[in-house]
Amino acid sequence: MPDEELHKVIPDSFSPTQSASEGRVKIYPTFELDDEDLPSIRDWKVGERHLLVIEVEQMSMKQGKDWQGDKKKDEKKINATFKVLKVGVRREDYGEEYARRRSNAPH
Repeated sequence: MPDEELHKVIPDSFSPTQSASEGRVKIYPTFELDDEDLPSIRDWKVGERHLLVIEVEQMSMKQGKDWQGDKKKDEKKINATFKVLKVGVRREDYGEEYARRRSNAPH
């Protein structure tokens, strides 16, 4: 999968206080997996970035203010909910990950 097929995720944001001068917090979509779902995570470190391949099933689609009852949302924006069915490490990255693990292995 070439990088040009990846789309940057635009996070939602909110101000934790009423004062906008204190800055806004970015909220990215998240999901959780355990090491039975993706054994590779056993060797990963917090803060590292990884490219995953996931197979999903779309469960719902909503537009504008219908999404979570937020009347301030853009009327044209579409949101969808997905169920994760399969997940794996992208093949090109597996070679790099394997090499990294080998270089950190005791000789």
